[in-house]
Amino acid sequence: KADLMEWQKHQVGRSLERRKCRDEWPMYLRVLDAVDLGVPFQEIGRTLFNIPDNETCEARANQLYKRACQISVHFPV
Repeated sequence: KADLMEWQKHQVGRSLERRKCRDEWPMYLRVLDAVDLGVPFQEIGRTLFNIPDNETCEARANQLYKRACQISVHFPV
């Protein structure tokens, strides 16, 4: 782990701290799984947020998907 922290400090210029959004991680995983299965963003949003407006559902699900992808790429060690 110490080697990974040194590598991270060398690559990024500082040690990254763990994010405190652990409550949202299960939601991110659900969105990533649903997108992998081919579920449309509108349906993901309706299921997760229980909102009748399709545009709002789609926008929120899309936003969650983008955050989930960003976290998956920049996941702290």
